Amino acid sequence: MVPKVNEQPNHTSVDDTGRRIPSKFSIRLPTPFNSSRWYLDRWVAEAGRIGADKSFRVLDAGAGIAPYRKHFEHVTYETADFGEADKEYSHLDYTCRLEELPMADGTYDLVLCSQVLEHIPEPVIVLKEIRRVLKPDGQAWLSAPLFYEEHETPYDFHRYTQFAWRRMAAEAGFTVESLEWLEGYYGTISYQLMMASYSLSMIWLPLKAFLFVFAQVVGFLDIKFKVTNTGMPKNYRCVLRPRKEPPLSERIGSPGRDSSKSGLRCVAETCPGAVRWQAFTRLTALTVRDWPGWCAVRVKVAEVRARQGFPG
Repeated sequence: MVPKVNEQPNHTSVDDTGRRIPSKFSIRLPTPFNSSRWYLDRWVAEAGRIGADKSFRVLDAGAGIAPYRKHFEHVTYETADFGEADKEYSHLDYTCRLEELPMADGTYDLVLCSQVLEHIPEPVIVLKEIRRVLKPDGQAWLSAPLFYEEHETPYDFHRYTQFAWRRMAAEAGFTVESLEWLEGYYGTISYQLMMASYSLSMIWLPLKAFLFVFAQVVGFLDIKFKVTNTGMPKNYRCVLRPRKEPPLSERIGSPGRDSSKSGLRCVAETCPGAVRWQAFTRLTALTVRDWPGWCAVRVKVAEVRARQGFPG
């Protein structure tokens, strides 16, 4: 699902089904300039320049009307969406839930998921699916709002801070290559002014018109002076890469090595209990040739188990 980044706030009420009912006192001004859409289009165009030919495969997860298809005409571009929201969709290559992508593991070089994750009840599950269908050296390009009105109700569940992005990425098995404001603070102010303009009735027409024009001015300032050292963005954008796990021997120690200098101490002393137990289980399953080293590791394991309160 892809909400319109420049969806205009208006003065409405909501019925029992979540549909908006326009107020009889509200009017619709012309479609405003939206710096978020401007920045988002340029950012996705940058992603489009990564692939060189049709061997490069791209998945637009939650494509909606596929507004960024134009940036991927030179590569193999495929779309996926669940197609059930009350909105327009382009032709979809896959009609599916993003929590259950039907593609094989390691299919894509790049996955684009723009303005979608706020509509996903369990976003980490989707991120894990994205990681699964990415090639080991692939990239995930994602964006989602931090500050935006409720939209596409009732499928609107989250707003994401930079700390939420980092935690979700880690839980899904990604490393964060970049995490940035999509637009600057002036873009957020422009959006707030536009919300105020659309909320006013005809009785306040002069003020309504002033706020509308002022919002346009501030929006254009946002593309001229992207302020990111104060205030807040409307959206974050990030690029994630699948995390490359170190060899098991480096994570939990190996026979013949000083386990006090290996990953054994880290796994045993800092990870949650379930992860520690999994590490011990894997360690006992190793095929070991260096019996003196193996005995030393077993002694170390016993010491750590006793210190952590595991049964003998």
